[in-house]
Amino acid sequence: MKRSVGPIVVALLTIMVTFAGIHAFAPEMFQRSASLGYQLLGWSASRCSRFPIPCLETRFRELREAEAKLAVAGARLRREVERVHNIVAEHSLLAEKNKRLLSEARSIHPDAKASPDSPVEFAGRTYPRFSIFESQVKLLFDERPHIERQLHHATQLYEKLKRKADELAITKANITSQRELLPAEIESLRASSTHVDITERLEEIQNTLSAGNVNLLDNQSVITTTRDILANLDNMESLGNSTSRNTRDFEKFIESGIEGE
Repeated sequence: MKRSVGPIVVALLTIMVTFAGIHAFAPEMFQRSASLGYQLLGWSASRCSRFPIPCLETRFRELREAEAKLAVAGARLRREVERVHNIVAEHSLLAEKNKRLLSEARSIHPDAKASPDSPVEFAGRTYPRFSIFESQVKLLFDERPHIERQLHHATQLYEKLKRKADELAITKANITSQRELLPAEIESLRASSTHVDITERLEEIQNTLSAGNVNLLDNQSVITTTRDILANLDNMESLGNSTSRNTRDFEKFIESGIEGE
């Protein structure tokens, strides 16, 4: 028994007429319905060219999501900057205190050495004889390179984090600017009766999004590196004075003072 093709033809014609009607009298509805699949498939240049409004609406959502992620990342990075800044301040204070104590010790060293069995007043304490006083001064002297090294690493880390935080803030500002422009551009497209080429605009948005993604990945890497470096600083601190400087270095300090002083 042969089936009639009439109903099938009628159904196809009905669908075609329906889509043609939607396209003619409600073009935006047509764009939305025809582009639903592209939300899953992704927006290629040709798809965006055919359906610019939903394409830009998708880009708007992507910019908003990237902006939110960068805001969270920026807050985390600023906390790291503040933390390392405090560490730099602590090490700077420690280095200054060490320098002041060594300068004081050097000023009283000749008189103390001249009376080796007499008590020595130094840094609020009384040392029963010169040899014990000198041992304390050597300990401070051996500690100085370690303190300076810590301060150097902490300062470098702070400068790096501060630079990354500034870069992240600029990237976020660019994304915010792009997002804020899009609603007006979408409305302009809706009001336009002619086709508008948005290729360059899409490329600009994509470059901004790509920069945001790079900064997000780099931010995580920087924070991980920061934790490693801070852990190394802690290890350096626990090592303390494991390596003593030689006697000649100490004698040179007593003669000439701290280098660069």
